[in-house]
Amino acid sequence: MKFGIPQNVFAALFAFSLNDKYKMAVSGSSSAILAKQTMAGEYDLALIPTCDLLTHKELFVSKKVALSFDGELSNSYLYFQGGGAIDSFFMRGDVTSNEIILSKLLFQEKLKKDIDVTIDTGDFDMDTKNYIISGMENFENSLYEKGLSFSDQVADMIDYPYVNFVVASKSKDVIEEFNKTLVSLDKKIEDNVDTYLANAAFDDKLTSLIKNKLDQVYFELTENEIEGLNEMLRLPFYKGLIKEIVEVKYV
Repeated sequence: MKFGIPQNVFAALFAFSLNDKYKMAVSGSSSAILAKQTMAGEYDLALIPTCDLLTHKELFVSKKVALSFDGELSNSYLYFQGGGAIDSFFMRGDVTSNEIILSKLLFQEKLKKDIDVTIDTGDFDMDTKNYIISGMENFENSLYEKGLSFSDQVADMIDYPYVNFVVASKSKDVIEEFNKTLVSLDKKIEDNVDTYLANAAFDDKLTSLIKNKLDQVYFELTENEIEGLNEMLRLPFYKGLIKEIVEVKYV
């Protein structure tokens, strides 16, 4: 058994909450390639970015767990240089299809214009560039304090919590077996957050942030999150980015 997860704060909390069988199977990978690795058989299960389901619709998805957000706490943040027209954004960090696809939809909705979004290959320069940064880089030197929660903006756009990552597998049986081990994940993480954060060895400021804002993160997939995920995955179709609506294969 191999279980791939992104290398971020929230995936770490999720991994700590798993039973021993799955916890021992966990290994970290770049978020952008987890779905491909799962399709290739490198992982039996993986916590993948939700927009990867648009191109990997064969994957089965657990209807019990996910990583969802609806507030200031987020895995990705927007950073504005200040002043002047907003015409472009640069992406840094653990960038996924979510940031690439949803940012375009978000800017169309909020700014009523198409924005050029590219991977940043130059020097980090917040004085002259707008950024979308994903993953741990946001929490280095408290950078997130200068940013705007990407999750909050997406949640506002769809009027549902933003489902950022889901558990997926090529095998329906593997998902079914995994689902049987899950019991009240939100409560389990809330009750054990001090231990999990100590094990993760995050710095004091990040630890305090997560504890204070943990109610903005959801580790269970309820009907509310499922409705939000379905709505979010329809948007690229409505905006002409994909040719057909993707139906998620929930298990």
